Amino acid sequence: MTNNGSHHLLEALTLCRVIISRYKRSNMRLSEAECRAMQELSEQYRELACGTAGAASGGPGMSHAAVTAADAAVPGSPLDSMVGFMEKTVNVRLRMGEILSVINEQLSLVLHASHTHTYYLDPVSSLLFDPVHEVAAPISEMTPIGKAVISGERFTLAGTVYIPLAHDGTVIGCVESPCGRTDCQSSPLLEATLRVATVALKNAIGVEELNWNKEKAEVMLKMAAQLSRDNLDESVLVSSIMSTARSLTESARCSIFLVKGDTLEAHFEDGDVVTMPKGTGIAGHVAQTGETVNIPDAYHDPRFNREVDKATGYRTKTILCMPVRYEGSIVAVAQLINKLDLTTASGVRLPRTYTKRDEDLFQTFAMFAGVSLRNCRINDSLVTEKRKGDAILDVVTVLSNTDIRDVEAIARRALHGAKRLLNADRSTLFLVDKERNELYSRVADSVAGKEIRFPCGQGIAGTVASSGIGENILDAYQDPRFNREVDRQLGYRTQTILCEPIALNGDILAVVQLVNKLDSSGEVTTFTEADRETFRVFSLFAGISINNSRLLEFAVNAGREMMALNQHQSALGAPGATPRAKKRMSCILDEERSAVLRVRFPDVDITDIDFNLFDVRERAENALDAAAAVAYNLLLDSGLPQKFGCSEATLLNFILRCRKRYRNVPYHNFFHVVDVCQTIHTFLYRGGAHERLTELECFVLLITAL
Repeated sequence: MTNNGSHHLLEALTLCRVIISRYKRSNMRLSEAECRAMQELSEQYRELACGTAGAASGGPGMSHAAVTAADAAVPGSPLDSMVGFMEKTVNVRLRMGEILSVINEQLSLVLHASHTHTYYLDPVSSLLFDPVHEVAAPISEMTPIGKAVISGERFTLAGTVYIPLAHDGTVIGCVESPCGRTDCQSSPLLEATLRVATVALKNAIGVEELNWNKEKAEVMLKMAAQLSRDNLDESVLVSSIMSTARSLTESARCSIFLVKGDTLEAHFEDGDVVTMPKGTGIAGHVAQTGETVNIPDAYHDPRFNREVDKATGYRTKTILCMPVRYEGSIVAVAQLINKLDLTTASGVRLPRTYTKRDEDLFQTFAMFAGVSLRNCRINDSLVTEKRKGDAILDVVTVLSNTDIRDVEAIARRALHGAKRLLNADRSTLFLVDKERNELYSRVADSVAGKEIRFPCGQGIAGTVASSGIGENILDAYQDPRFNREVDRQLGYRTQTILCEPIALNGDILAVVQLVNKLDSSGEVTTFTEADRETFRVFSLFAGISINNSRLLEFAVNAGREMMALNQHQSALGAPGATPRAKKRMSCILDEERSAVLRVRFPDVDITDIDFNLFDVRERAENALDAAAAVAYNLLLDSGLPQKFGCSEATLLNFILRCRKRYRNVPYHNFFHVVDVCQTIHTFLYRGGAHERLTELECFVLLITAL
């Protein structure tokens, strides 16, 4: 001990004893360098001890009592607190706040300060935290503590001592001691205390990380259990995912974008649901690429749409957008907005951005969310398929119980079945009239009882009838084929249209036009590909019913015509029939002849190879009269009736008598006869066949065609 009462040597020796005791408890061996240092210290101690004893007693040696006194620690000295400090800091059960409280107490004692603040550097947020005093500070050159952390050097400013704590060359914390004594900064006790504090702080940070991982696992299990309870209702599940993700990442807002085909179904926390194309916005980019997008400042990212903030009055700052996968496929995208600021005890708000820990945390959570979403969709798919199957079965049952002799009733049942099956607001069914190449309908929601007719190829339904390919129109007013005048007359707004054919064995029988699909809330939405597939299944049964009904109708009508012809023939051949009665029943009226003679073809060459009888039929006021006029003019054009003494009146009567003999059947009708006659005329006189035949043979061919 020196004359001024200093205990520096005793303090250092006590510290050595503590360290050696820890080596023994840990079964650690001294290194060669430590052994040499201890040996040199021992020799120096012996020399110093002998010299001190000789000077005091006049003799060369040191007494046993002197040696014992030199080895003993001074009770109540800072070394006693140092031993207790080391014992407390090695307790791994203490939380970060408790460890820092012990460090603050010891450093205040060593620095002779009234109090001390020790901050630890959070590797995730890159902020300095003092959980004892509930204070946080950013790492910035503008603050003294930030400057100490960045520079890694000690300094004193305005009577406050700043000492960075570094472990293996990396700063992990910083000491702030107001009114600390600057003359103590180089003492061995302070250095030893700082080393112990640094190791303790490093261990505490590691323990905090382990505790955080444990808590994360517990939270994940709790969330997985919650999601498993909500996974049968998609809206409830999505709401639960948004709430959990927002809480987990400490975000202000969260939105979930469900990937459904080529679209994204955006769900917001206020309950709004919006459908958009898959590549729209930041969420669309993540849905297409699968990349994680972490934006510290949304207004500096060109993908961010500021107009949304302007419309809502909200200020978007930070964004974290990540995919939710199931077995490698992206089933949803989560968009987290505005990482919550950190508020200190003094009320200071420190802005934060999303970190790698947030990304890892959500990625783990996304695994559970992806499984839950997939299970929900499988359940929805099963429920939808069952509902679809039940609906189709109901429609088929209704069709099978409908009188097959009533085509309109069959069409009406089919129309209502399609409307109910796909939840459409309005619907129309058009039957195909193959003879006239037209669509017609008396079955529609808006014009019941009023027949509508228009050519195939005209409008949306006409296009579908001609091509046999259905069309799904997302916005009717953007399609030039749609007639808005109908909406104006009805006071209705057509938005979405699904127009599909009903076919059997490749033959188009009808076209169904469904308007404005309604969702569960009654709002208009778009028809999906699943709706089209459902309709194709339905159309198989509807096609069979419509075809059977039309075949029966044709057979019944044909039978009636046959009975009428038989009655007509029987009346002519009856024994009591007078010549005048026979003549009256078989004669051609003047009105019939005049109607044919009035038909003109000013812009059509009926002898041309490109002549189309269907065009004449469409434009004519009376299609049958126009067809008879074509046959009449073709025969006159040949000059053969005049050649063989057949008058024009006789020729016209013959053609009209032939016309009466033909029934109104789909194929072999009077129009087909005239078409054959025109074809023979073309072969004879445009093809030159008349040069190889006699005039009589040519005349016979033309007459027999009729």
